[in-house]
Amino acid sequence: MKDFDFSEFFCEIVSGLVPMVLLLIGIHFKGIIDFFEIMSQYEVNVGIVTIFIVFAYIIGLVIDAIGLSLGEKFLDEWIASRSAPTYSEINRFSIKAPERIFIYREKQWAFYSLYRNLFITLSVFTILMWIFLFKEFSMCTKIVLTIVSFVINMSLAYASRVLINLYYKITSTNYTGT
Repeated sequence: MKDFDFSEFFCEIVSGLVPMVLLLIGIHFKGIIDFFEIMSQYEVNVGIVTIFIVFAYIIGLVIDAIGLSLGEKFLDEWIASRSAPTYSEINRFSIKAPERIFIYREKQWAFYSLYRNLFITLSVFTILMWIFLFKEFSMCTKIVLTIVSFVINMSLAYASRVLINLYYKITSTNYTGT
């Protein structure tokens, strides 16, 4: 059985938390609910925070499954600038690499997965924002939101590229047991 890894848990929570917050912001600006009025009626306690974290974790797992599916189909190849390691390289890595390198490699995958999921989530949100929310904003706000969304998405894409290339490089390295 695999040990509990806080980094992976954190990445799943953030992967679920961001879409929840973006959805609440969208619903608030669309005028469907007044988020601040609802929050003023409730007192934040450990139970509510726990439910929120568990819900974010579950949503993060679903988004991670979507991200993994898209990654397997086309996204990982599109993001990475180097090719994925071959099965023989993976086998050689599994036999020769020290445990500390396995742990480091798993952390790289967790954070790559987080950035890939945020890239997907924010790309979808940007499209939905253009469709549903932009008639609510002034031209200046539309331009600023578009620029901010573009910069964040490109930053996430670049960070994802760096992490997946590092992940592939770690696996492709020929370890001598040191």
